[in-house]
Amino acid sequence: MNPATIVLFILLAVVATARPLPATLPRMIHGLKTEEYERTPHTSRQRNSNLKNAMLAVHNRERRSLGIPPLRWSRALQGTAQRWANTIVNESGLRHSGPGENLWKGRGRYSYTEMANSWAREKRYFVYGTYPNVKRGGKVVGHYTQMIWRRTTTIGCATAGRPATGVVLVCHYRPVGNVIGQKVY
Repeated sequence: MNPATIVLFILLAVVATARPLPATLPRMIHGLKTEEYERTPHTSRQRNSNLKNAMLAVHNRERRSLGIPPLRWSRALQGTAQRWANTIVNESGLRHSGPGENLWKGRGRYSYTEMANSWAREKRYFVYGTYPNVKRGGKVVGHYTQMIWRRTTTIGCATAGRPATGVVLVCHYRPVGNVIGQKVY
């Protein structure tokens, strides 16, 4: 018998003895449970719309709680954020492109709201004052202060990467916040 015939017999034996999967196992499509896949945006337009809505909702919730006017979305800033996200997505750490920017990186599935809320949670360490003297206990609050910076009026965000290998979120803000010597709001 030649090797190809042996392989064919082995495959037939495996198929013949295979049992169907239990009905209790979730159906999988592209590595996602069916119900997760059905909730996942399938076009870049849907993803961009969801990102825009989530970012504006979280940022403007924080601003509204302090009586600060809401941010508006900027497609131009979304474009610069996308270019930077594409640049840093495969780097081991995070590197800023300049002032007026928030960065987030994670592996696994996170909603856009969860990403932005990670910045908003810094408010527990925030103390109102003149930047950079606005934190207690040496904690990081710069993401939060950029979110609520009164002079900032526009935002644009973008993501790059895949949940299995790492996703980067970049938000660009104009006018930039976290200006030394200025009040946050």
